Amino acid sequence: MNPHRKNRFMPSVVFNYFTKRLESLLYYVGAVTERRTLNVLRAIRKIFARTFSFIGTIFTRFWSYVRSMIRADFRDICSPFVWLCNTVKGGSKALKVTRGRPRDIRWRRFQDALYRTWTKFKAPMGRSLNYFLPIIGVIVFVLSMINIANMKFALSLSCNGQFIGYVEDEQVYENAKTIIANRLVFEDQTSANLIPTVQYNIAVAGENALSSDAAIADTLLTVSGADITEATGLYVGGQFYGATVGKELLEDTLNSILQPYRDAVADEPDTEVKFSNKVETLDGVYPTDSVMPFDEMRDMILSPEESSIYYTVSEGDTLSKIADSAGLTIDQINELNPELPEVLEEGSQILLSEGQPLLSVKTVRTITYTEAIPYDTIKTEDSRYYIGYQQVTQAGEEGEMLVTEEIEYENGHETKSTRVSEVVIKEPVDRLLTVGSKSLAGVIIQGTGSMAWPAPNFQFVSRGFSGGHNGIDIAIAMGSPIYAADSGVVTVSQWTDVGYGYYVIIDHGGGIQTLYGHNSQLLVSVGQTVSKGQPIALSGSTGYSTGPHLHFEVRINGTKVDPAPFIY
Repeated sequence: MNPHRKNRFMPSVVFNYFTKRLESLLYYVGAVTERRTLNVLRAIRKIFARTFSFIGTIFTRFWSYVRSMIRADFRDICSPFVWLCNTVKGGSKALKVTRGRPRDIRWRRFQDALYRTWTKFKAPMGRSLNYFLPIIGVIVFVLSMINIANMKFALSLSCNGQFIGYVEDEQVYENAKTIIANRLVFEDQTSANLIPTVQYNIAVAGENALSSDAAIADTLLTVSGADITEATGLYVGGQFYGATVGKELLEDTLNSILQPYRDAVADEPDTEVKFSNKVETLDGVYPTDSVMPFDEMRDMILSPEESSIYYTVSEGDTLSKIADSAGLTIDQINELNPELPEVLEEGSQILLSEGQPLLSVKTVRTITYTEAIPYDTIKTEDSRYYIGYQQVTQAGEEGEMLVTEEIEYENGHETKSTRVSEVVIKEPVDRLLTVGSKSLAGVIIQGTGSMAWPAPNFQFVSRGFSGGHNGIDIAIAMGSPIYAADSGVVTVSQWTDVGYGYYVIIDHGGGIQTLYGHNSQLLVSVGQTVSKGQPIALSGSTGYSTGPHLHFEVRINGTKVDPAPFIY
């Protein structure tokens, strides 16, 4: 045995020692933490238990009190009815017991039973009244307040002690005075002696007791003592034109003015026919001086309010001279005089202004139609192509819009048109255009400034330059060579669906370009420099074409011009 073994350092022993100590420490800390946590939870549980117990006790006692109070109140309220039933039962029982005995004995027995019941009935009856009387009082108070709130206070008008009517405010009386003044049609009449002085008093009036200003005007005229007549007044645009006896005849005359216009639009349900100004017929009391016979009223309605104006032709007068002096145009005079001769005769009459009727008729037609929405062109630059190149990559399509329009006519003549709504039913499709942006700087342009015939072997010119045709069509046999009209640089050499088919565009410099369309084959490419008279394509009938021909265009600064001056 090694004598020095005990003195050797043993790492495992030290490690085991510290491990045991750490384990004991962790166990101690965990136990203490667990114990304290449990103690805290127990304390919290006790606090909640005592709190809820206290709340439960308070609620139980409160509910017990409320329940006993409800029971007592219910018993106090119901007890009179219970005792009333007992009284009826007691009286009935007393009558049954004394059945067969003398009437006075039965009556005394019945009285005794009622007396005993009443002595017990007085106390609960008094308690019940303590509940019912406040409730009845509150109900009476609420109903009284509602009644007061619904009461309509108004002004009571009276004249010399005679009641005239109830009005909402003084403005109604002022309006009535205006109505009376408007019922006078002669300048020498005055409303001062027709409107008596009135007195105002505040009064309670029912909802339907208030009088309108027209009713007050009738009553004022009645009590004024003036010479009055019950009639129907005619008002046009708020202006009084007179009154007449015979409302039905007056309304028939007004309808006769509207009827021809209604018949003309009978098949148009969305058309409205009415008078241009508001026309009213009001029944009432009118001063006799303002009442006219019906025939006079009818003549006033049907005859023009303004007389027609004529011009008498003098020697040397011309239509232009007459129009200038009258402030009209020649077309306006011709419209007023549809049968006017070309040569004016001295002494003849020319209508300058047509008389307007008192009542103009307005016709309002509502029409719906479809309108095209133009499409936009969106250009996209492409540096692969020279300036002047254009290629449509997407054809534009017009949209559609449903338009609702109101057209107004005055006595049959259109005066106003208003768009009411616009609803898009189809959106337009944008036209997409690719344009070249490659600069021509540095490219040698060999244009001579004069052009040669591009198709020497042509047959004839089938179509020339016109407003709807931007070039000339040269009929030529299929496959014949097409030559450059002048030297330049090819900016376009391709196929297009737009209409040219296979086509070529040559830039000659100075803003001059030529186009060759409907070819069957292309012999040059974009960017290629060509000489005057060099073959560039073979003729054909591609694109929008009905036969082999060359469509030839000349463009100056982008504008298509007639090629004839350049090649003939």
